[in-house]
Amino acid sequence: MRYVPIFALVLFGLFGFSSSQPCLAQSLSIIESGSTKDLYAVYFSDQLHGWAVGEAGTILRTSDGGSNWEQIQTQYSDSFFEISFFDHQTGWIAGGGEILLFTNNAGRNWADYRPGSTGARHIHTLYSSGLNRVQAGGGPAQWFYASENSGLTWQRNTVLPEACTIRSLHFTDPDTGFFTACGAVWNSRDGGQTWMRLNSVTSHEAELHSLFMTGSDAGYAIAADDSGTFIQRIEVTQQDYELFERSESAGFTALSFLNDRTGWASAQNGGLWQTSDGGKNWEKIETGIDADLLDIHALESGTVWISGNGGTLIRLDFPVTHVDPVRIQAPDIFIESDSEAIELLNRVLKYGDFAMQLDDPLQRSNLYRRMVLVMQGIQSYYSSSRMPQGVADHLRDIPAIYFAAENNRGAEIYNRYLESPENIPDDSLHTAINHFTNAAIIMPDSSTSWLNLAYARLQSGNAESALSAAEVAFERSQPTDAGIGLYDLLIRLYMLTDQRNLARITALDANTLYPEEPIFLEYLADLEISMDDPGQSVSSGSLDRLIETYPEEPRYRYARALGVTGTAMDLFERATVLQEMIWDLDMRRFGTTDAEELKEIQGEKDRLTDEKSMVLNEAYQLTDQASRDLTVAINNDPDHTESYALSGRINVNIASFLEEIRLLTIDEEEAMRLNEEIDKRMREAADYYRQAADLDPANRVYRAELEQIKRFLNQ
Repeated sequence: MRYVPIFALVLFGLFGFSSSQPCLAQSLSIIESGSTKDLYAVYFSDQLHGWAVGEAGTILRTSDGGSNWEQIQTQYSDSFFEISFFDHQTGWIAGGGEILLFTNNAGRNWADYRPGSTGARHIHTLYSSGLNRVQAGGGPAQWFYASENSGLTWQRNTVLPEACTIRSLHFTDPDTGFFTACGAVWNSRDGGQTWMRLNSVTSHEAELHSLFMTGSDAGYAIAADDSGTFIQRIEVTQQDYELFERSESAGFTALSFLNDRTGWASAQNGGLWQTSDGGKNWEKIETGIDADLLDIHALESGTVWISGNGGTLIRLDFPVTHVDPVRIQAPDIFIESDSEAIELLNRVLKYGDFAMQLDDPLQRSNLYRRMVLVMQGIQSYYSSSRMPQGVADHLRDIPAIYFAAENNRGAEIYNRYLESPENIPDDSLHTAINHFTNAAIIMPDSSTSWLNLAYARLQSGNAESALSAAEVAFERSQPTDAGIGLYDLLIRLYMLTDQRNLARITALDANTLYPEEPIFLEYLADLEISMDDPGQSVSSGSLDRLIETYPEEPRYRYARALGVTGTAMDLFERATVLQEMIWDLDMRRFGTTDAEELKEIQGEKDRLTDEKSMVLNEAYQLTDQASRDLTVAINNDPDHTESYALSGRINVNIASFLEEIRLLTIDEEEAMRLNEEIDKRMREAADYYRQAADLDPANRVYRAELEQIKRFLNQ
């Protein structure tokens, strides 16, 4: 049998999206921003909350997903170039005149917290890794600035040997950071304490203007040389970087990627480009406008925002069926005080509230990810001190609430789909997958969410992504607690993805844990037969136990016969070697009259003869067992062609062995007996091959074997 689960709801007590699999169809909308100023940067912290900044102190904000934009009045005449938000409440803006603005009320009001005279004309890049923690760089200068108290005080970090403009500062994990400056890539492997300029090993040297890393060792860069501005894939090692797959020059300005394969690039003159194969090919998306597009920001839900000259805002909706719960590890959330931890805990509740306002579960993923990241930061903060009980209770209960909501909704939709797929919307299965994905994001250590996700992905036809989720589910389970269903699913997925050896190993483990379940014995037998190794099933005893359970099943009888036949043929080969040794002794005996030597030869011959007798006795026992199994198989299924053919092959192999023995026999009477036995075996083989050929006339092997036997018998 196979296990097809109907998911149960997960109940908890309440207190007071490798890589995604998108399609190419997408829709593009020109959004009315209400401004005519050039917009140099756009950023969304989640599906609802976004900001755009630009020329002459322009700040725009939206809290309804970009349907309406509000212009925030400022007294600044300098332009703003960059935005970085920790969440929908707390963020930073950088710009000309060394400006650094801070907000903690979603951008309704901004305070000027510039670090003083930096020596740089502009600040171009920001990175916020905590509620009060931010790093900023610009140029031309040799340093960037860091603050751990929301800009009240700043620490200068000198990183460059000469004055250059720092851009694209960001971290891919708590230790690994990057920025571009002086036309090259700079890398930190210690959380930003020290930085090293990476050496370019690319034969064609290009100056790098900006960088978008999709992991700690790979990403994409906008580069330029005398021929123009283009995009290249970048690979990073400890000391070097190399550029690959150069695009055509198109005046590129910014990059944003959904995953390591799907990304977009903005360009001059309304240029918008997309890749779905990791930058090997870029396809142009017609925008219908001529304004230069200056920045781009992709959300994992597939919504892409682009800003540009003259107040241009574009929304591109790229259909994503689901997101992957496992993504590049986000940098740590840094917390400096108990009050900051409590403030962040309150924000966690707001993230959940905002998520519940979104009807599409796919659009909630980013908020849930932020929720988990902040809770991990709070747990880390209290790792060296006693956590207040109220905080501990919230950290336990908050994920449980949202996990139950997402998992239960996914189970409800999935169960309806299994019961009556024709009566529910076509996208219901993908909706269930997105709910299960959210559950896995919220409680990544829960095997339940990963197992549900694996089953739903398999139902959608994506065996590889189902396997990745099933393997995580298995890792999150103790082997003895994994359950029959999970082992069954893993084996099936390994088989579907053509990883038969892993399937066999898993089936062996499952059979050890659940010896009373015949399904794992069936898997073992089927796998070892398909891997042309039925002898493994024979030696492990799995076929014996299967035959005890299903005594009339022809394929298991046939498989055991095939396995023991292979062992028997090895024994016949050993017996032939022994007979050759006996022949050599007989030849020595005829060439000597020395009594001592004759005695020694006879003793050795007797020993070899006894060994040969034992080997042959075991071989014949195995071929007799194989013949009995094949007889049962044929009796239970008279059309089981393979059993007829194997019966013929056994007789031919025995006849071949006897022929070799006959040629090595000096006893004429024994030779005649062997000749009669050979003829008998070949006639039986002919009968079996004739029946196999009659059942399967198209099989040329059976017919060829039969003709060869006939020639031997002079028929």
